Amino acid sequence: MFGMLDYRAYKLLWLITRPIWLLGKAAYFGAIFVAIWIGHSTGYSSWVKIIIGYVAFEAILLVVMAINAIIMWIIKKCFFWLIDVIPSRGVDGDEAREIVIKGPIIWLAQKLVSQIEEWMDKDTDAMVALMNWRSRLFFDARAKFQKRVEIFQRMYWDRGLQPQEIPQQEMKRLVGHLDGGWLEKAIVFQWSFNALVGACLIIFGVKMLE
Repeated sequence: MFGMLDYRAYKLLWLITRPIWLLGKAAYFGAIFVAIWIGHSTGYSSWVKIIIGYVAFEAILLVVMAINAIIMWIIKKCFFWLIDVIPSRGVDGDEAREIVIKGPIIWLAQKLVSQIEEWMDKDTDAMVALMNWRSRLFFDARAKFQKRVEIFQRMYWDRGLQPQEIPQQEMKRLVGHLDGGWLEKAIVFQWSFNALVGACLIIFGVKMLE
């Protein structure tokens, strides 16, 4: 086995799995084209064709996700068999392995909830860079996150409470207004965004082929 610091092992695993990620993106658009063909090939009305196409699209994606999960599981098992992860950003072996899989979000989130007094602008930059591009482009993610940090730090200086120590109800009162509504969540969350884009393209494709 080869010893490697957790954050470096994360970068290596990211490079190894990047082709799988790209194939997954290609499979997503492939599923849309196949779904359009399936829907169009039926002899039903337009909206029934669209419904059939969308159901086919979701079914294909489920198969692709299952295959992707199996491949990723095999890659990770082999990776951790070959690489002995050494905690650096992680506090122990378990957290170090989690960092290898999920990346900087682990130690940044840990610092946010347990060391808010040490949070700096460079940490905000790093956290915002990890956020969904749609949240940054359409919903001013940086300003919302900065406001959240300011509220947490004020709470720490006033009452000595770390974010992880704030009661759930009080947390909701303090920062609940920064969570966004259902439309924002539908656009930002990857699963709902993929479903929305897939549905729109299937509608467009079936209509164009009629």
